[in-house]
Amino acid sequence: MKPINVLNSPSSSSPAGVAAQDIQTLAAGQARSLHARTPMALRVMRGRAWLTIEAEPEGAGGQAAGDVFLHAGQTFWVGARQHLVLEPLGQGTLQFCWRAAGAVRHDVAESDARAGWPAAQASGTCGA
Repeated sequence: MKPINVLNSPSSSSPAGVAAQDIQTLAAGQARSLHARTPMALRVMRGRAWLTIEAEPEGAGGQAAGDVFLHAGQTFWVGARQHLVLEPLGQGTLQFCWRAAGAVRHDVAESDARAGWPAAQASGTCGA
């Protein structure tokens, strides 16, 4: 089984470089299908998210299939060619940002470093 790559960040506020137009919203009962052509990052800005991850294409190197639950301030790293379905968990609204992984890793690292997180967490890596 592959590890789940989730980064916890100290706050749900927008990290550096995330503009208001980059933030998308899903109301309770809505769902969105997301396809990653390149490595991507899904960052929950507000609310709680339920991700259903499809089995990866042969040799894609992404996440194992299954469900993942995230809350505000968490980032989920998605491998290239992977597909997931995103929906709000519960009755609340979900706000999220879906961006190229490289841009998010840099933004999260800067934001976490300013918030005083240790360098190992600010680097955007997750422990197994």
